[in-house]
Amino acid sequence: MDEYQERLSKLETSLEANLREVRELRRLYSPNQSSPLVQISETRDLSTRIEIPNTDLEEHVRRYGIKLEDFIWLPQEESLKTVYHSKLKQHGILVAMERSRFGMRYKGAETDLHNTGALMIVLPEFTSLGRLLGSDEVYDGNGNPINKGKITGVNNNIFEVRDPWRAEFSGNKFTKTKSGVTTTYFTINKGGKLEKVTEPLDNETLLEDQKIDLNAWLKNPTSQGLPKTNTSNGSTWYWPPRDSAVAVFYANTFRAGLFCYGNPDNSNASLGVREVRAKFFS
Repeated sequence: MDEYQERLSKLETSLEANLREVRELRRLYSPNQSSPLVQISETRDLSTRIEIPNTDLEEHVRRYGIKLEDFIWLPQEESLKTVYHSKLKQHGILVAMERSRFGMRYKGAETDLHNTGALMIVLPEFTSLGRLLGSDEVYDGNGNPINKGKITGVNNNIFEVRDPWRAEFSGNKFTKTKSGVTTTYFTINKGGKLEKVTEPLDNETLLEDQKIDLNAWLKNPTSQGLPKTNTSNGSTWYWPPRDSAVAVFYANTFRAGLFCYGNPDNSNASLGVREVRAKFFS
């Protein structure tokens, strides 16, 4: 027992020395600089010691205090927007499990997201999320599997036809021009800064009011996340883009649908946004 106590004491002394070194390193970095290579949880319990690589994900944790377990890891093709998850060995983004910023108008919610290092989910990501929620393997921001019941809850909260009324803005605005309808959204450019992008709608975009099959849309949307002209009929309502409108997905006791002529000045206690954490931008 004495030998065990002696070994434990030496181990604790060594750990304390390591923690002091980490604290000293942290003091050398200002908020505008990169954090140390590894963040170590300050605990004597070695079984709960956590190491987080110095990545964009760690920057979101450090600067904004987010909890990675509150986000779904959404795999994506590598782009200027995506981050690399060292545990899952893939590129992607973080998507919040829950909506937030209820009762805010579109512009106010968008600005608040940007001020806290986040983006509003856009339609291609929304459809990717819909597909992921129907799969067998879904991970959180830490790279840990999420309980199937929890994923079903997230999916049903978005798509299920039931009370109460739920709705969320998508980060897509629409404008009618002489040459057709365009969509505008924010992304991240090569310089690591926010950039507003405007592009014409895909030629395959469905531009008529129609009740569509939800799974057909989610599995095969246009490059901008909208239903295609050949999307099969179903029970999900769809209203195509209109001038000066934004995209809203909503569900209630009567129906669920994608509403692409939402008024950006509208606000409601049940209307929120789903935040995305991606490449850290300035």
